[in-house]
Amino acid sequence: MNKSLIYTSTAFFYIYINSIFAIILYFLIGLKYEAFVLGAAIDILPVSLIALMGSLFFIIEMKQKSKYGVLGIPLCTLIATIPVILYKLFLLNELFFKPLLVLIAPCSVLFFLSVPIDQRNIVKYPVIITTLISIYIIISYCFFLDSSHMTNYSLICFPAIGICLLLVAKKLP
Repeated sequence: MNKSLIYTSTAFFYIYINSIFAIILYFLIGLKYEAFVLGAAIDILPVSLIALMGSLFFIIEMKQKSKYGVLGIPLCTLIATIPVILYKLFLLNELFFKPLLVLIAPCSVLFFLSVPIDQRNIVKYPVIITTLISIYIIISYCFFLDSSHMTNYSLICFPAIGICLLLVAKKLP
């Protein structure tokens, strides 16, 4: 089992990790909206660092095994910012971060393609799934600029990419 991919996948489950912290803070302190904001502030740095370190270790590992290891670099640069992007986009409503959110799925495709050619059969279905997610998010971003599609993306598509990472982590040596 590849631990670096497990660590990388934490960024894709950030909304759910944040919700767990918010529920805990709600029951401990009794805050409502503030619990969500405080939960986001508490877990944003650890989740970002864990995901960044996992993706860096994976890229270093793949670069030693394959000449395609550099394909993971675009996602590595974005992955540490996923929690920050979601925090700024949904809590502070800063629309500047929407294009960065759109780029994460295509960068995930490249990340999966960074495995050596002899192990590409392991990532065949995750590449197909993340490609479909990429097409969906690019089309919805171009034609529907409302935030409901971005919410669907972060609640449904992000965890799907995270699950793909976990499945690949289970199969990769």
